[in-house]
Amino acid sequence: MDINGEQMVAHSIDRTTKFHDLVVKLWNLNYEAKLRKPLVGNLGATLNFCKTNKDRKDIEECFQATLLPLSGNETG
Repeated sequence: MDINGEQMVAHSIDRTTKFHDLVVKLWNLNYEAKLRKPLVGNLGATLNFCKTNKDRKDIEECFQATLLPLSGNETG
């Protein structure tokens, strides 16, 4: 099975994932045109993070985040 960059990022997310690191990975994939649906230019994007319960019958939203690009004078 061929795993693309988007799937690799999704599989790499765990409790230790830092929000900024996730943003950088997604923006890089978007820049390289490797996302199934591209992020909307410089307007940003909204991500919904969800989890399932142990029996995988219910899905619960953990949090929602709006990603905006860093301005030219900001650094990570």
